[in-house]
Amino acid sequence: TILSQSINFFYANIYAILDCLAFVFAFESPDYEIDRDNKNELRKVGLFKRSFYTKINGLNEKLRLTKLKHWHTEITDLRHPIAHRIPLYFPEIYKNADSLKIQEADKDYYNSMEAVYNNKTLSPDNRIDKLNQLQEKWQETKATIEVFSGCFLHSCEESKKLYHLSRLTFDLGILRHLLDNSFDYLHDK
Repeated sequence: TILSQSINFFYANIYAILDCLAFVFAFESPDYEIDRDNKNELRKVGLFKRSFYTKINGLNEKLRLTKLKHWHTEITDLRHPIAHRIPLYFPEIYKNADSLKIQEADKDYYNSMEAVYNNKTLSPDNRIDKLNQLQEKWQETKATIEVFSGCFLHSCEESKKLYHLSRLTFDLGILRHLLDNSFDYLHDK
């Protein structure tokens, strides 16, 4: 139950961080004018809303928002059940037979991720592509190992497999990218 609650809070907070970041740009960017008293105007603010980020000069290029649109959609899909149907059903399904295989796959994945983050010769686009490829490969490897089958759902019929430990790491990496580049962008303005 504690694991389930923590994962729920994680995705709710990532979504909230993205909203807060959008409002930082709305209020701090000289390119974006916002009427703070008009509530309808506030609804137009959204980091991944095309109508928002195109008004702020260079934001999409700096943060790679277009490339991360699919990721944002997944975060939204994970957040909405949390926000609208608490508590979520989070079954814990463990099998001990191949636990060493899963640990080895995790170790390889995290070492590879660290190598990508530490590779200063990669451009931000190449880094994101490499991380996406690593995640896909890692998920394919994990899918063949019957140790843990995680579900993040509010009904069994709507479930799909989701590997939380890798997903959380991946999401934190993207969030770090967005925050780092946001501060750089605001500093340069």
